[in-house]
Amino acid sequence: MDTMISSLAQNSDDNMEFVVPDGGYFISVKLNDDIETEVFYDELEKRHIGLISGNIMSAAGSGYEQYFRLNFTLPTLSEIKTGIERISEAAAVAKQTKFPVI
Repeated sequence: MDTMISSLAQNSDDNMEFVVPDGGYFISVKLNDDIETEVFYDELEKRHIGLISGNIMSAAGSGYEQYFRLNFTLPTLSEIKTGIERISEAAAVAKQTKFPVI
């Protein structure tokens, strides 16, 4: 968990925020509203990262498009660092897509 928290803190680039859990196996992450989620998930797929949208975890089935959760129990420390870097890259691309720089 500590590796994932520090990797998120180093790589979030103001594109996402997260909650440090008091227990459990997951870290909840929220993408900023300026991130285009469809592009984000497409970019993750290109980088071989699989995440499930927060909508899947919601009883309502919607309203949590900007959220996802990360499990820190299965991946190695190296995989965690690489995965968070790739997630951050995908978020940066998705941000540029929603609000293109002119």
